[in-house]
Amino acid sequence: MSDTVYIVLFRGVGGKTQLPTAPLREKLAEAGFRNVATYINSGNALVTSAWPRDKVIATIAEVCAREFDFRKEVYALTSEEWQAMIDANPFPEATAIGKQLHMAVLAETPKPESLETIRSYAVE
Repeated sequence: MSDTVYIVLFRGVGGKTQLPTAPLREKLAEAGFRNVATYINSGNALVTSAWPRDKVIATIAEVCAREFDFRKEVYALTSEEWQAMIDANPFPEATAIGKQLHMAVLAETPKPESLETIRSYAVE
């Protein structure tokens, strides 16, 4: 299997929930990931691995639980998946504003009734 660079996103980092970047990089490297990088205290990281996505996520989740008492969702996207999300942005003009556009990564496809609930809050 060839190496894959994963963009790792941690659900719920911020406020009282922190993942210290230097120790996180160290522990992920010790767990077998290469080229580990983090971005400030955002809860975002890059790792390189030949492991399949499910093992990458399970390993990172285990490291975070054991080392940092962090037990929330972990997502791992490839650069191609990340780019596809950017390309599918239905509001391209919003990127010029800066911090006004947010993207969500979900573990599974939402139920239709959940989508309707979200749509009921939508504004122009």
